[in-house]
Amino acid sequence: MNSQLTSILESTFGNGHNYHDLHYQINHDHDITNYLVLPIPFIKIISKYLDEFISNNNHYRLIRNIRNRYNIKVKFNLTKFQTSRIFLENIFKKSNTEQLDLLYEQLKLYGNYVLDMNIKYDEIIKYIHDCTEKNNHYLKLQVIELNQKIERMKYNECSHDKIEVIKSKQFEIENEIENFDLNDMENNIYTMFNQYVVMKINNEKQEIIKSKVIDYITNTILTNSFRNLTDYSKNNGSSFGKSYENIIFDNLKTVLNHHGFEIIKNVELTFAMEFSGIKLEYDFMIGKIIDQTFIVYAVFDAKISKALIHKDIDKFVTSIDYLMQNKLTLRQRHSFKNILAVPDDKIIIGYFCQSEINYKKEISKSISTYLINNGNKTLELLEGCHINFTLEMLENICRDIMIDNHEFIETLKKHQTCVFNVN
Repeated sequence: MNSQLTSILESTFGNGHNYHDLHYQINHDHDITNYLVLPIPFIKIISKYLDEFISNNNHYRLIRNIRNRYNIKVKFNLTKFQTSRIFLENIFKKSNTEQLDLLYEQLKLYGNYVLDMNIKYDEIIKYIHDCTEKNNHYLKLQVIELNQKIERMKYNECSHDKIEVIKSKQFEIENEIENFDLNDMENNIYTMFNQYVVMKINNEKQEIIKSKVIDYITNTILTNSFRNLTDYSKNNGSSFGKSYENIIFDNLKTVLNHHGFEIIKNVELTFAMEFSGIKLEYDFMIGKIIDQTFIVYAVFDAKISKALIHKDIDKFVTSIDYLMQNKLTLRQRHSFKNILAVPDDKIIIGYFCQSEINYKKEISKSISTYLINNGNKTLELLEGCHINFTLEMLENICRDIMIDNHEFIETLKKHQTCVFNVN
């Protein structure tokens, strides 16, 4: 049965095991001798550079210190980008705040929509202050509940000692309620981070950071590389990925139904033991409905870029293993009750992708990854917003791309992954 399905898919979309277009490398068409480093990779390079001095351990210690200092018990954390922004405020001694905020604002921009992230310096401080206010809110609710409990106990004529125990608990909670002045909080946090700057980053390194950041901001504004937040709006819920899934589904449904197969899309499954919050989602499942059971013959995902397979393949294969072991159950209603992997054969797994690969974009991603991973070296080589690669760096980038591609293709081969082109 799977051989029949394979022939149907290959007659429609070509050879699914042909990975030749996934081989790419830097060549003469890719001019990277004076490479423009865009804002988001630059911010990540800065964070990586600061990591050389401010270790993970210190990063979490700072967060813990803030939590303890302000008695924050609600959900609270600071990202590496947020702590980097505060460190820069210290390194620049509260000068150039607007320019630094403009730089970090670029982290809010992904694709064609804006993510809500408190990246500006004042926004981060306000976020911490908001956590203390939220903390107070929940404490006050506890006090109200305890007060209501005391009134009920009095009404029911409970013993004086029992009432006093609740009053004591109420008093303890009331003492935990504190209101912090926003300006005082900012000064305290600034001082806290400044101690790390003084202890961990010598003056020479601080001057390198200052000069590189100022040069970058000045030159990037001149080259109009910053995106303006006012030019973007929040995502309206539509995406090319969803419409692409519809195109594939419409192409497949008629062909598969003609040969007796069923295709369903956006299938959500959960573990049979109903672990809370854990679900798996497949874009397309192909099979046959027999006695109100969907027998799965193939599972596919849709990707608008073949590069996205790279990040997805390991997780995808693991989820197929769960399906093969019948550990999954349907999360939503269908025209059938049960789902079962085909018992006598391996499930066909694969991806439907756009046929063209934007090699320039993929090369750029590989270069950015190298720059970020080696931020302790590459920051000091930046001139303005460009970097001139040394021969050794170019050789390392080429090597990394080749190794990465080889490992990726070997993974596809190992799992006999089909990759079909759908225009």
